[in-house]
This record gives sequence, C-alpha cells and structure tokens, in this order.
Amino acid sequence: MNAPAGPPAGDGGIIGGRQPRAVQSALRVLEAVAVEGDGVTAKQIAQRLGMAPATVYRLVNILVAEEYLVRLPGLQGFALGVRMGVFVDAAGAGESPVLVKAARDVLAGLRLRVRVGIHLVTYHGELVRFRDVDQDFPPPVGEAQLNQVLDSCALGELRAGGAAYVHRREDVAPGCASLAVAVTDETGHVHAAVWLVGAPGGVDVAVAAVEDLLPLVQGLDPLLR
Repeated sequence: MNAPAGPPAGDGGIIGGRQPRAVQSALRVLEAVAVEGDGVTAKQIAQRLGMAPATVYRLVNILVAEEYLVRLPGLQGFALGVRMGVFVDAAGAGESPVLVKAARDVLAGLRLRVRVGIHLVTYHGELVRFRDVDQDFPPPVGEAQLNQVLDSCALGELRAGGAAYVHRREDVAPGCASLAVAVTDETGHVHAAVWLVGAPGGVDVAVAAVEDLLPLVQGLDPLLR
C-alpha cells in the first residue's frame, strides 16, 4: 500500500490538513518576525523562509487575528503581538506580567476616584502593551486594534509629544473620550501611561482633577522596573 502523499512543497503543511507542519510553519513565521524586527513585511518573511508567499499571507492573517502578531499603523509590516509577551515574560526576558501590590494599590485608588476605565499600558518601541486592565470598565478596543490607531490617539500623542498628559474628546471609538497620563523615568522618557477612557462626562471629571492625579500616576515609575 502506497504511503499517503505529503503536502505540496512550499505550502507549510496547511494544504492537505498536515497540522503539525502548519504549526511548525507558524512558529517559523513568528521567529522570522522576532529576528527581523518590527516592520518586517510578509514578502520579506517569505523570502527569508523560502516559503510560498500565499502561505505566509495566510499564516500572518491567522497570527494577527489571534494577536500573536500585530499590523503596524499604515500597514507598514508586522511586529510581535500581545500574546507573544506571555512567553517573553515567562522566560524572564521581559518585565514581570504580575504587577507588584504597591502598583495595584495605586491603580485601585485611581479607580475609586474616577468612574471610567483606567488601564495601565507600557510602551515598547512603536507599540503599547496593556499591563493592567480595568475589569469593571474594559477598554473599548483590544491591544491589536489600539496599536493600529496608536499614532492618532491620545496614547500615541503622549509618547510623541513629551507632555505630562493628553486629553482627547473623541478617541479610538465612537462616544469615547480619553485622558492619557505619562509615567516617566528620571530622564523624562515616557515608558508607561495610565489611560483613562470612557464617556466624555466621566473623563471630564478626571481632567478637572488631573493635577492631583499626576503625582499618583508618576509614583508608578519605580514600581514598573
């Protein structure tokens, strides 16, 4: 009896239902993005791996949908997504995925003062990652979607402009306003932010009290290292 034919060359094992090969191909794509760095294109990945372009496009679309990869703003290639951060953290190569109690206490205090979503994000090159999400008021967009519009939202303006905070009356989703408050290191570099987002009226309350919130938010700096 003849052995079943293997998958056609270059298809990464997707055609024909060869799931182990498909997993191997997806892992190779992730490795290529990690090695090439942010902004690598699907064409460059295909060239690097010697893989059929159609297969690479199919794989990156799946990996983006699952948030293992993220499309950079303006469709300028790809970068590792939020779910890859779990592996980086577990391996000890990144920051701890669990905030220290003192940082959680700061966020809890802020959430008692203002009844909108209050989320802690950290900046990683051209991307942001959620470090702590308000469970009572979830963010209006996921991390992948947020990174796609980062350059045109309060968090992107905060990183680019070096201000202590940025207030947007319309931001990331219809009916949402936001206030992004910077967390800076001793050199003034913005490495994290507290993102307050929700109904405009609720965010207005935070804006009115922002001078009182600034020292509380800045107190997170040593707790995130």
